[in-house]
Amino acid sequence: MRISPGFIFLASMTSSSSSEERRTWRSWMRRHPVWTVVGGLSAFVLLLSIVAAWVNFGQPWPAIRVSRETTYITEPLKPNGLPDYIAALNEMMREGVTPETNAMVLLQKAVGPQPEGSDIEFGHAMSDELGVPRLPVGGRYFVTANDFLNSLLAGLSEDERRAGVEQFDEEFSAAYKGPWARTDFPDIADWIEQNRTPLRLVHEATMREEYFRPAILPASGDASDRLLMRSRLPDVQLNSTMAKMLVSRAMWHLQEQRFSEARADLMTVHRLARHVCRGWTLVEVFVAMTIENQASTGDVQLALHPELPSGMAREYRRELGELPPVITTEALARNVDRGERMAALELITAMRDRPDLWDGFSGLYRMKPPPFLLDSTPRLTMDLNETLIIVNNAFDQLVEAVGEQDESRRTALKSELERIRTEREKFIQQLTQNPVSVFLAGPHGRGVILGECFAFAHIHNGYLIHPNLQASATRLQRSLLALALGEYKARHGRFPESLAKLVPEYLDETPFDAFAGREWIYRVSEDGQSILTYSIGEDRVDDNGRTRDEPTGPKGDDITIRVGTLSDANEEPAAEVEP
Repeated sequence: MRISPGFIFLASMTSSSSSEERRTWRSWMRRHPVWTVVGGLSAFVLLLSIVAAWVNFGQPWPAIRVSRETTYITEPLKPNGLPDYIAALNEMMREGVTPETNAMVLLQKAVGPQPEGSDIEFGHAMSDELGVPRLPVGGRYFVTANDFLNSLLAGLSEDERRAGVEQFDEEFSAAYKGPWARTDFPDIADWIEQNRTPLRLVHEATMREEYFRPAILPASGDASDRLLMRSRLPDVQLNSTMAKMLVSRAMWHLQEQRFSEARADLMTVHRLARHVCRGWTLVEVFVAMTIENQASTGDVQLALHPELPSGMAREYRRELGELPPVITTEALARNVDRGERMAALELITAMRDRPDLWDGFSGLYRMKPPPFLLDSTPRLTMDLNETLIIVNNAFDQLVEAVGEQDESRRTALKSELERIRTEREKFIQQLTQNPVSVFLAGPHGRGVILGECFAFAHIHNGYLIHPNLQASATRLQRSLLALALGEYKARHGRFPESLAKLVPEYLDETPFDAFAGREWIYRVSEDGQSILTYSIGEDRVDDNGRTRDEPTGPKGDDITIRVGTLSDANEEPAAEVEP
């Protein structure tokens, strides 16, 4: 290669210039040492900023590891390689259930393929999962209150319609609390008669042994709609309405002294509660508890009817006594372990590709994470594997506490959960006050932070359901006690002087109030015709028999049986009882 003289000249000039510049730059640095340090630090900070930006924003979110430690289940997998939680959950619940033994098959026939106006795809998906033919759109399905009122109030003005709806709601609330005749609530009677076929299907459904209600997701929609947390439960809510209608019909039977029919309707409601509670969501648990409370309200009215044959009271008491609990601690722990855990983990795994999914659920969790964690633009890189590990560990602790049989041990576990909850709350508050820590934490640290936030928001209220389990058991206890009191009065012409008089002929033991740690409070008039007996209820405050349904005066939380009036029944002040 031949080098031109011009190139040699330019090179020599550049070399001379560079040497001269270096000498000049070193001289300037010796004369200005402070600015030299400042400049060096600025360059260093700029370099760190570039590195931090690349670490926090420039990298993709780390891939999620499918393992028992992170995702909890390892199969089946979706095409994107992440667990298919809905398929796994449905397979777990479907085990050992056939269409012939599944109560849900008949319950779907009762409400139809589009309960509460849901789209037909919901009904088709439900039938497909249940393994039965799809239901036609037209059919004699449950007529909801809205559909009945739309027909009843057609042609009326808006004000007249509003007044009609309010009156209907008031009548329906009154119809299940005590005996009534058609002349009292003619519209309620017509509505019940329109639903004769669906109610018959509900009764037949509760006679089946198994219950599998699959989780159903929308057939279309964005990613936030295709998650277990968006699973649709329109038919579950209708179960509560149908149960209330059955109790109302029982009270109608009771007014006309059709005791066998009233008893059959009430037993159907009790069995329905026990089926619904076998679902995978806590929503179904709470709906089942509501249904059980409705049945107990009707039981008391039946038990204390003056014409109820004593033999029927005894037989119904035996039948109720053979019922299993609405839900056990083991079943509740399984519900939390499967459904609630999988729903939470599925949301976290979905955030790998859609970090904005949290925005749609922040209202559900009633908390906003610390600044920069999920609301920065662009999104900060985060390792969701750390989030999954923390949430999984938190669920392990919760499941252990919920499923613990020993009362003292469960109390200790709940105390530990409360301590952890307090620590998590303080941790989140500190991050909120110093949000720069979120930015400096890096992908790994932010995954940990999100896990702590998620555990605090989603998990820590789960163990509080235990008092509700006690409440359901106490309401069944009230039913049995009312039947024993009614039978005693039918035989002796008065109520007993004390609850101990019911043992052993009517009850195996004196009713024990788990909330108060002592026997039920019992008061009786001198002539034995009026009584007040009650459990102090979930708030552990003795409200002197006052309930949430008091028509006048202060309300309370007691679970009560009341017949007649005791002059001094409500004169004592309320008192709190130590747990």
